[in-house]
Amino acid sequence: MITNFFIPELNNHDVQEQWFQQDGATCHTARATIDLLKDTFGDRLISRFGPVNWPPRSCDLTPLDYFLWGYVKSLVYADKPQTLDHLEDNIRRVIADIRPQMLEKVIENWTSRLDYIRASVAKEFFQGCLLYDFKVGLSAAALSCPICQASGDSVVNECTTRHWFQKFRWGELFLCDKARTGRPQALDDESLLAAIEEDSSQTCVELARQFNTSSETVRLHLNRLGKTYRLSKWDPHTLLEVHKQQRVAACLSLLSRHHSASIFNRVLTSDKKWVLYDTPKRSKH
Repeated sequence: MITNFFIPELNNHDVQEQWFQQDGATCHTARATIDLLKDTFGDRLISRFGPVNWPPRSCDLTPLDYFLWGYVKSLVYADKPQTLDHLEDNIRRVIADIRPQMLEKVIENWTSRLDYIRASVAKEFFQGCLLYDFKVGLSAAALSCPICQASGDSVVNECTTRHWFQKFRWGELFLCDKARTGRPQALDDESLLAAIEEDSSQTCVELARQFNTSSETVRLHLNRLGKTYRLSKWDPHTLLEVHKQQRVAACLSLLSRHHSASIFNRVLTSDKKWVLYDTPKRSKH
C-alpha cells in the first residue's frame, strides 16, 4: 500500500514542506515502514519511532485532543449501535453537539504544538545562528526579533537568547546536549538480536540487566525488530551424569519404601488417569 500507492501519489506533490503524522499501531511503526517514511519526509515525521517521538498512542497532536476524542467516542458508542446507519446517525449527532469554541481551542492547541515541534527539530540550526551572532558581538535583545520574524514567534524569544548567550560566556560553545547521568538508553539492535538468538527464553527484565538499560527500552527495540514475546523455558533433553544419578537414587528409594511399606499395593488404577504437572508461575517480562 505504501510503496505501490502512497509514495507514488506523494511524488505528484511537493513534500519538502509537508509533515507526516501517524498513530502508534504496530503495522504503522514497523521498522521497514518507518525507514521508508524517513527516506520520504526526513525529520518531518511524527511517529512512535520517528524523529519526533510524539504521540505514542494517538493520532492527535496534544494530550487534550486525545482525551477529547476519547470522550466523543464514548458518546458515539453509548447505546451500542448495531448497524452502520445507526452508527452514522450517532456520529452526526455527537459532532453537531460540539461547540465551535471547542473546535477553535483544539485547532489552537494543534497549531501551537506543531510550531513547537518544528522549532525543536530546527533547534541546533538556530543555536548555531546564536553562536555566530554572539561571536560577532551582537546583543541578545537585538537577535530574537529578526529570527522570529523570519521563522515564527515560537522559534526563540529574548529569554532563550539570553540563556544561550550566558552559556557562551561561560565557555560552553558546543551546541549538542551534554551527556546526562543515569541509566544509558542506547541499545544496539544487533547485540540484542544476538542475545535472544543465543537464548530466546530470556525475559525483558533479564535482557535489561544484561545491557544495563530499562526493560521498556528492551521491549521497544524488540518490537521494532519484529519480535513477539512467547513464554518459554528450556527443557534439558540431554541428561547429565548428575541427573542420571538422581533418577537412580529416586528409584532405589521407592523400591526400598515398597519393601518396607508396600506402597505400590496402595496405588489405585482405573480407566481414566489424571496427571498433575508442576507448572510454576513465571513473570511474563
